[in-house]
Amino acid sequence: MTDWTQMVDAHGETERVLVLLDLVEREEAPEAWEELWDRLCLHGETVSPASFAALPRLADLAPATAQALELAGAIARGTLQHPDGEALLAGRPEVLSRLRDLAGTAEPPCRVPQGFR
Repeated sequence: MTDWTQMVDAHGETERVLVLLDLVEREEAPEAWEELWDRLCLHGETVSPASFAALPRLADLAPATAQALELAGAIARGTLQHPDGEALLAGRPEVLSRLRDLAGTAEPPCRVPQGFR
């Protein structure tokens, strides 16, 4: 179980990330996805510990929404710039495996993120 109180996102505390993830699980919410991108993968490349913590939830959402798979792929690519990125991803091999499988079966218009090829 992830202790979100110990996490930070691109803007600091992660309370809003949990609210946004709950929202996109319940309904189509483009504004929520925009804010999730801003908090978990700022400018499409800057990631934080909260980004990695969100991967399991994004993997759960990925079969139903391309946005989840795209954001997860961007987070995986962001590991190249995060000082602890490889270690943080290494702690989530089952999630990465699920996302790779989903990326391999994704149908257009979902782009297959490079991090999962």
